[in-house]
Amino acid sequence: MVKNAIPTHIEKLTKERKFADAIKAINAALMKSPRNVQLRFLKARLQIELRDPVSAKNTWIEITQQFPELPEPYNNLAALSANQGKWIEARDYLELALKLRPDYVTAQGNLAEVYLRLSEMNYQSASKLQPNQREYGLRAKAIKEILNPVAKPINKPSSVTPKP
Repeated sequence: MVKNAIPTHIEKLTKERKFADAIKAINAALMKSPRNVQLRFLKARLQIELRDPVSAKNTWIEITQQFPELPEPYNNLAALSANQGKWIEARDYLELALKLRPDYVTAQGNLAEVYLRLSEMNYQSASKLQPNQREYGLRAKAIKEILNPVAKPINKPSSVTPKP
């Protein structure tokens, strides 16, 4: 039985967290149906689970080559780049995704975060190069607070019952 173009045995291997075996099964299935994009996405996800970002990147690049109309692999490539601190590369991938689908909300949000991180880095750099320009440091700090908000403690009722 096939559900969502993912063969049942591959779903089972994935649920059992047998990722390497699942990738082997995916590779075999792709020999029979090389245009199964869902299998390719699953393969990349499993490669990430196996902490093999190089293979995952190669898989997503293959998807962009076989399915140039899809923005999702560009978003995934951007996420991978961002996780490695490659903000310019992440920006470029997200801009490609948005050229393909301008209303792709996930890519829009991700691109906004990438722009914030690039802004913070550039303000930090400017602040170090010109320490007398306090505004750069203040802006970097403000952006950092947006990216990493400090959780404020919630006032909870006391668990101790007051005695009369």
